[in-house]
Amino acid sequence: MSISTSDFTSRNNIITEMLDESGGMMMNFARKHNLEFEEVRQNAALIMLETWPKLPVGIKNAKAYLNRVVRTQLLHFKQSVIEELEVSLEYESSVTESSLADKLEAPMQTEDTTRVDHIIETVHNALRECEQEEQEYAVWAFGMHSHTPVAPARRRESLRRLKKDNPASRGKDVLRRSVFLLVGRNPQVRALLPA
Repeated sequence: MSISTSDFTSRNNIITEMLDESGGMMMNFARKHNLEFEEVRQNAALIMLETWPKLPVGIKNAKAYLNRVVRTQLLHFKQSVIEELEVSLEYESSVTESSLADKLEAPMQTEDTTRVDHIIETVHNALRECEQEEQEYAVWAFGMHSHTPVAPARRRESLRRLKKDNPASRGKDVLRRSVFLLVGRNPQVRALLPA
């Protein structure tokens, strides 16, 4: 069956079918060469429309011919995109004549750390009211390596009774709960929390 190059309905039907059938090939091409799928698809359609009037007379399988032309032209398209990028990069570097360090943004100004320092100092003071074992747990569990555990001036009454009854150390869950309760009750720590 010969295809007439002047018949627009057959041209439109064949090109539409080709776009649907070669979608997988175009997707793989776009993924392989880091291109947008829609851009590749539009270029394939444009290539088919430009190639249609140039189809050889008496061709029996126009789809196969168009498929081969599209593959070849897409490779040329990829090469032209790369060349355009190289030219634009060379132009930018020759115009500005600046180093890469000049092109990068300046680092952000460091924020005022007085509030953070105040929060850290307040939490450390609140931890000093805890038992040494609780302070050591807080240093280990919360990564508070700038805090040095110190034995409190006096032991809490509840802990004295606990130690008499059970001389073994307390579990991690008990230590965690105890640290949260004691630090959370501290008035300076409560003042830091939003209302």
